[in-house]
Amino acid sequence: GNEEWNIEGNITGARIAETMQRYLKSIDSSRFVTAAISGGWGNGISTVIDVMGFNYITHGSTDDQHKKFPNQRGWGTEEGSTHASRGVYVTDRAKQQITAYDKAPNPAFISIEDGWKHYAARPYLAGMFIWTGFDYRGEPTPFQWPSTGSYFGMLDQCGFPKDNVYYLRSWWTDQPTLHILPHWNWPGKNGQPISVWTYSNCDEVELFLNKKSLGKKSMPKNGHLEWSVNYVPGELEAIGFKGGKRSITDKVKTTGEAFSVDLNPNQQTINADQEDLAMVTVDLKDKNGLHVPTADDEITFSIKGPGKIIGVGNGDPTSHEPDQYLETIRNVSVGHLREKSIADMSVNVATINAYPETNFEPAFKKERNKAFGDAVKALVYRGSFELPEAIDQTKITFFYRSLGQNQTIYINDKRIAENLPENKKGNVFTLDKSLLKSGNNTITIVATPLIKPQSWVEVNSNP
Repeated sequence: GNEEWNIEGNITGARIAETMQRYLKSIDSSRFVTAAISGGWGNGISTVIDVMGFNYITHGSTDDQHKKFPNQRGWGTEEGSTHASRGVYVTDRAKQQITAYDKAPNPAFISIEDGWKHYAARPYLAGMFIWTGFDYRGEPTPFQWPSTGSYFGMLDQCGFPKDNVYYLRSWWTDQPTLHILPHWNWPGKNGQPISVWTYSNCDEVELFLNKKSLGKKSMPKNGHLEWSVNYVPGELEAIGFKGGKRSITDKVKTTGEAFSVDLNPNQQTINADQEDLAMVTVDLKDKNGLHVPTADDEITFSIKGPGKIIGVGNGDPTSHEPDQYLETIRNVSVGHLREKSIADMSVNVATINAYPETNFEPAFKKERNKAFGDAVKALVYRGSFELPEAIDQTKITFFYRSLGQNQTIYINDKRIAENLPENKKGNVFTLDKSLLKSGNNTITIVATPLIKPQSWVEVNSNP
């Protein structure tokens, strides 16, 4: 069982668990039985189970449980639940991207590192499982739509490693490891401090910026190292030492803009049996052949010959591009979104158009808390989007993400939806091309505001 919240901490849970455990052992007495328990430790299921599974050490005391039941085995059945976007090092909640530094997501949880230090320091605990190995579809905590995937994974949905992988490899394997984060592309931040971390199982690590040493530090067991480095473009290099001798290096370099596309298949040939396949990694390089870690260019694919592209992906939990390959697709975003508070939703489009632009302010600058909901009963949002030439033969689909509890939507002053209730899954409209034009188009939304149900939950700010 896992997190049986209604019964895990009471006598009902204990009786059910004991009965199931006894039955399992009547079938196979050679194996231990475990359950993952998130609360009520010292009571209920935790008093009868062979192997106590701790879900998140902030929910109780593993030491108290061990003192009460010294012969009970234990391990961490869930730990972490940290949030990270691969390759992102500054949290941008408007874009629903979260820094990849290993940080506790909120006071109810801890970092991967702090979790492992707890388990590694206690011989009575067998180890811990991390929530999760991979990102997955659904549960985009701490966000909602438009994110469609989780942020918990050590690997993203394409299997590309996030930085935490190198922390785990440092302390869970004997493979020589040294990894620097973040990347070293920070235009506009010259002279500003950047937090530089290294993960390694070396004894010591020395950091260099453009060949100048920034100091050598001893690696704490089950830990990492940090430097605060004033940004200067160039090369950041870490050198690891083992037994006093240079052992391994890692570098990050400032790059230019994306210039070329590099394709790296996992195998050079595939069998023509309609079952074999090749996984191709797409890498954007600058003019000097360096990987560009900040590149976010749209990539299109085509293939010649008898092969077939069956899937694509980028690991971004906010991406709505389908994993199943479609030959032509283009995403168009709504930009320059502004807002103005109004008395109620009864306003018509003519009145809206009469509002001067100076009455509007950038949207979502004010926090959507209870005080905002009490003061603002309705809002008008204005934005725009660009369509390419020759849209006559194109199917144009509007994937709308609710900006209000209730909303009316206009495109180029034509109403496409009226009094539409909030839909956390989003609404889909196939747009009549007579409403649209090549070039600039406008969108106007009249809505009652979305309000945060809890302080840590973000409301959608992107239509």
